[in-house]
Amino acid sequence: MMTEYQAGTEQQEHNRLCALIGQWIHLIDRRCSTQLQQVLNHPQFCALEARWRSLQHLTALVSRSGRVIIRLLDLAWAPLARDLNTAFEIRHTLLYRLLYQRELNTAGGTPFGLLLVDHPLVFTGCDEYDELYTATRLAELGEVSLCPVIMGTDPKFTGDDLHWFTADRERIARILSSDDYRLWEKLRCHESARFLYLTLPRFLVRYPHTAPRCGFVYQPDNPAGGELWGNAAWLLVMNVIREFERISWFGFLRSYDDNATQGAIIAPLTGGDSCTPPAIITETDLACEQDSFWGEQGLTACTSLYLSGQYGFFSHHSVWQPPAPHWRQLTMLQTNLMACRFAHAIKAQIRDKIGSFETLAACQQSVERWLKQYVSDVDYGEEAIMADYPLRQAGVEMSADAADPTRYRCRICLQPQYQYDISEAKVDIALWFTRPQNEVLS
Repeated sequence: MMTEYQAGTEQQEHNRLCALIGQWIHLIDRRCSTQLQQVLNHPQFCALEARWRSLQHLTALVSRSGRVIIRLLDLAWAPLARDLNTAFEIRHTLLYRLLYQRELNTAGGTPFGLLLVDHPLVFTGCDEYDELYTATRLAELGEVSLCPVIMGTDPKFTGDDLHWFTADRERIARILSSDDYRLWEKLRCHESARFLYLTLPRFLVRYPHTAPRCGFVYQPDNPAGGELWGNAAWLLVMNVIREFERISWFGFLRSYDDNATQGAIIAPLTGGDSCTPPAIITETDLACEQDSFWGEQGLTACTSLYLSGQYGFFSHHSVWQPPAPHWRQLTMLQTNLMACRFAHAIKAQIRDKIGSFETLAACQQSVERWLKQYVSDVDYGEEAIMADYPLRQAGVEMSADAADPTRYRCRICLQPQYQYDISEAKVDIALWFTRPQNEVLS
């Protein structure tokens, strides 16, 4: 029979074994937590997570009607910059072939209406190619492809952390106009920069990690708060998609109502999990009274309303610095979106009918008849009516290229309905077409 002493000894051995196993399990948990923490907090993984979470919120806004198509291009910034910087002409780049040659200039292709580049533009970087020059090339791409380009900015794009001197507008203006920012001023002087939009500040994509049930004891060690911030360019594109799904037009992109269901106000993020913020939170709170200031600096700011605390894009100017104040309307995103959409439709009509027109006049008359469907002299009306008749005036002029008789230029002059902005700005767009060799219109 087992004595009392032997029973006590076995119990002690059992307790020591259990304690040792517990220590091993704790050590395994700590090592698993450390490894998982290194992965979750790695800058590249954080950028990937922010990108996919933002994409999830973006796709949640798209209906099943198929009117909005989202396409993804798996291309890192480094090869993109290399392609844009080393190409002799923008027409020799990969993005030009994808955006223009394969879609807009090919029969049956679907033109791209907007290009989002999820990269925070930095003023001074250690990369092989200068980022501001790369942004200039992206603007040229947007111009020739009739596709506005939207990017984000680094939190220190204005020289220091934006959070510390948002109220000091004079300081920000001095920095952006200083000799150190000559490349920035040079970029803004390019007329093609009216197709480039830079957004700020970043927005909260995810709260800090909690302790999830993952098969082991995970104790997150969130450095610097642990929040995940995303590119504000996603928010602007969300507004564009939501407005197009609502009314099929962009003329009311700056309007808003108290319910935040349209226009400038950004709706709460959808399609997320428990770590997704229920409302929009930006890294730096910018007042909507500063919209005009940021627009003058060539930046598109996500700002907040004083009373409601809602966030939105109430003014979205491009990077371009127009030579005269009355050209400011041409820098607005809704102006470019409206003009490019008409240009896409006209380009598609003519490209699909190449060979069916006997004269230039017949081709021009066909485009004019099509445009007249959308022209109205009504100054004010319901949104649905104004969306059906978005133009106040429209004109078309077609001519042959003196150097190449098979190449033709279509000049389109549009005056959109600006019910919200109360403006009479006109937009000129030039399209080029090429007929098959030995076929010349008279």
